[in-house]
Amino acid sequence: MDTDVLLDVALKRPEFHRDSAAILDWGEAHSGSLAVSWHSLATLFYLVRPDARPFIQDPSSSPISRP
Repeated sequence: MDTDVLLDVALKRPEFHRDSAAILDWGEAHSGSLAVSWHSLATLFYLVRPDARPFIQDPSSSPISRP
């Protein structure tokens, strides 16, 4: 499963949350049908940290972004 699906649900991103939650619900109902890589979980943990949220909402706000 793509990390974005997990992020959509974890961050309740309005434009994707419903569809992504449906994917997770389907996976729960069909045990063994979905897989998540360990690095997706590590990325998810890193990105949902409170200090990462402004960047997720607006990547141009990053101090390392260039014009």
